[in-house]
Amino acid sequence: MYPQSTHYKTIMSLSLAVLMVLVLCFSLGATSNNSQAIRFEYKVISQRVLSTEMLNQGQQRFPEAHAQAIEITLNKLGKEGWELQESNESFLILQRPLP
Repeated sequence: MYPQSTHYKTIMSLSLAVLMVLVLCFSLGATSNNSQAIRFEYKVISQRVLSTEMLNQGQQRFPEAHAQAIEITLNKLGKEGWELQESNESFLILQRPLP
């Protein structure tokens, strides 16, 4: 009975050691990624402003002109490093990494 108990203790000790090594490896990997977190700046563009500009310019084909204005604006901002993150009826939300 004594040899079987020693065998059981050895297996349990090795299992515990392997588990601790795995936890340590995963935790070290997770902390190294967090130490280099990327920071962003944001820009919010009102859809109303774009719509008003199109109406003030007397665009006859308002929906197409509005879509074109958004496209031109996003292309210009994209060249400056901005990425569209979200849009809805009211706003365009963009972000880019801080230098």
